[in-house]
Amino acid sequence: MNRKTVIDYYALPDEIRVELIDGEFFEVPRRGALHQDIASYLHVVIGRYIFEQRLDVKLYEASVSVMVACDDYNMVEPDLMIVSDKSMVGGVEIYGAPDYIIEIVSDVTRERDLKSKVKLYHDSGVKEYWAIDPLAGNLYKYLFIEGTDKPEVLNFEGSVPVSIFDGRLSVDLSGIRDIVEEHNRIPV
Repeated sequence: MNRKTVIDYYALPDEIRVELIDGEFFEVPRRGALHQDIASYLHVVIGRYIFEQRLDVKLYEASVSVMVACDDYNMVEPDLMIVSDKSMVGGVEIYGAPDYIIEIVSDVTRERDLKSKVKLYHDSGVKEYWAIDPLAGNLYKYLFIEGTDKPEVLNFEGSVPVSIFDGRLSVDLSGIRDIVEEHNRIPV
């Protein structure tokens, strides 16, 4: 297998969107309305908390590239992320492991988000990872800071704490459920 590197990644035309995971390119699919609505909801909830608490962190929404493992074989584009170490913020990408990452799972990205990225984020030092699967109606919450790579699996009911904020911020998962239900009512 001919492993791709970040040099190959940077050589691609701007209109080609891929992630590089363990030396292999994976297409980044277009983010549809459901995906965007969930990402926007989470960005507003988390962003409001960061603003109101005057936290000295950065919140980014796709499509900021992240050289998460700081190696030549991995470059990803999380849907949302929080970075507390601002020295990691470059002109175009983030260099290092964000504290917190959220991915919104689709049929195209399911295997990648729930397997390849779990290992990559765990091994790279991400503290908390949420994989939100709208089709399954689940949130897979990984707390790598606790030394485990097994998720807590939650449905879209009630609130769940963001652990990197010591539980002071909770996200109402019923907001995600409502977004999914609204999209399910829209005729195709």
